[in-house]
Amino acid sequence: MANFTDLDIEGTVEGLILVPSENALVQDLGPFLSGRMMLTDILAGSALVCHADGGQPRLDADGMIHFAFEGNMNGAVNLERYHEKCSCAAGRLAHRHPSIAYGRARPEDLQAVAGYDLERFVFTEIFDRPALEAWAAESIDGFMPSRTSTPCSDMKIIEPMLSLPLSPIYLDRGSAGLWKLQNGYIVAKIGDGALCLYDSKDEELISIVERLDIDERSKVMAIGSRATGSTSDLEP
Repeated sequence: MANFTDLDIEGTVEGLILVPSENALVQDLGPFLSGRMMLTDILAGSALVCHADGGQPRLDADGMIHFAFEGNMNGAVNLERYHEKCSCAAGRLAHRHPSIAYGRARPEDLQAVAGYDLERFVFTEIFDRPALEAWAAESIDGFMPSRTSTPCSDMKIIEPMLSLPLSPIYLDRGSAGLWKLQNGYIVAKIGDGALCLYDSKDEELISIVERLDIDERSKVMAIGSRATGSTSDLEP
């Protein structure tokens, strides 16, 4: 097992979701080194997350990929879905939480299937849907909204998204509610107004967030540190 103290690469906001490639032998999570060129055992359906630059995994001095993973070996009810495991592994990697759930592998033994924001903890792009779904044993339709033009107040578009996983960012009955979808979209309700869907880069959403009495971390989760002017502790 690789430990978080072994991560000798600088962190980045950009991350990648990985799956083992066909030439990597993946066995049950255990204390022994096994598999072909893999330095840890990974449960099927585990989330594997690494730091990245320009869509490519960051490599250490030996040309290896460091990654954090989460396979829900203990059967936690809040880690049953693939997106939940991705969020957990991404948080572990971003903040270097002490854990045995870190690994190293050669680049040829891992395949990038999605981009992931290690600051907002959302998917940024799906590169290989079939490979992701085959490994996760789950359709991304169950957690990933379809792309659409924003801002959007069309309830025919918004309503189906409300059945997908939503994470509350800001809730104040008298002023506003903000909820985050897994692709980074924000569902907002301002006062007695109707629901509206935003992309995190929408100027209207940035203006709303800046007006609210919201803590800095929640601002970053909604629109990112670059929009807020904050300095991310993940940036090199």
